[in-house]
Amino acid sequence: MQALETLFSKLESSFRDAEEENSMPLLPPLSILLEQNLPLGVTVSLAAVILDYSVAYVPEVGSDSTASSSVFLANVPVNTYEAILSYTERDSETATKELSVMRFSCPKGLEEVHHERLSQEVIVKGLESLLKGRLEDIGVRTARLNVVCQSGTFDRLAL
Repeated sequence: MQALETLFSKLESSFRDAEEENSMPLLPPLSILLEQNLPLGVTVSLAAVILDYSVAYVPEVGSDSTASSSVFLANVPVNTYEAILSYTERDSETATKELSVMRFSCPKGLEEVHHERLSQEVIVKGLESLLKGRLEDIGVRTARLNVVCQSGTFDRLAL
């Protein structure tokens, strides 16, 4: 706990200094070592929080099929969300590049049960607001962000 408090204090200080200087801080790469053999529910949830996913589906581990497999949601209808960043490289004035910056799925049944929080419209607007805000925060004004939702059923999805 002490290590996290120290880390957050250093990050906060870097950002405060950057605001005063009107520049972005150059932060060193960050690594956090976790305990060995953490439960799947903990690691999936933590990854979803760190990656800012709107939804984290944590499968129940316990049956024979889920305990030994990382493939879940076979033949379950899902909505797949993808955030795509479009930009023009410095060398080129016309060639637009695209980069997928985030992709995740949400079972349609979950969206139906929690429609007020997990409808396609809510998820798309929330992601656009979050990611566009981050682009503005770092001074990127020329890139475009598009969040796409596609529905489908797959023979497997992997965590």
